[in-house]
Amino acid sequence: TLGGWVIGSAGGGGGYWGGASTSQPTAEEYCMYHGFGCEDFLPTCPSVLMSAPSGCDLNNPPPRTADGCGAGPTAGIVPDFLVVNGVGAAFGNIFTEACNAHDHCYGEFKSGKHRCDAQLEVDMITHARDRIPTAVWPVFEPHVRLQAAAFRIALEQPPIAWIAQSAYSAAQNEGKCRSVALAAAEYGCLP
Repeated sequence: TLGGWVIGSAGGGGGYWGGASTSQPTAEEYCMYHGFGCEDFLPTCPSVLMSAPSGCDLNNPPPRTADGCGAGPTAGIVPDFLVVNGVGAAFGNIFTEACNAHDHCYGEFKSGKHRCDAQLEVDMITHARDRIPTAVWPVFEPHVRLQAAAFRIALEQPPIAWIAQSAYSAAQNEGKCRSVALAAAEYGCLP
């Protein structure tokens, strides 16, 4: 497989560029790996269909979902609200939108976990700035930045990193299913 797609067997050393073969990649392999140069051909339906992850129903791919901050093993532990000196600030769930965007990022095929985690920090600060009145923002900004950084760091350090990696992998599998389903529909590969 290459870039999430199973490559056809024309050229490329038995169809797996980067394997034991020393031959040059086919145009299809180059396109699937680099994401450009695809205008010269259409991927074959067999290569698209074989790229679907196990258990993927291409006619009914899983929808994108989001559940705010903290779900599964971290439900009730990770707050959607700003915590100041151990107490929830009176601005409501100001981080829910940022956490939902993080969930969607995890489910975007080939998104990159580190990029999604870094964007969560930025989004938390942005959404908080939008929800906290300008007059008191300077007072709460250091707390917002601290909590946003703590979320990002926690997602990349054990033990939370193990939970986050599992969530990311599951979301990537669903994202790949959605991506392959779109390609299969576009190329007329679905019954």
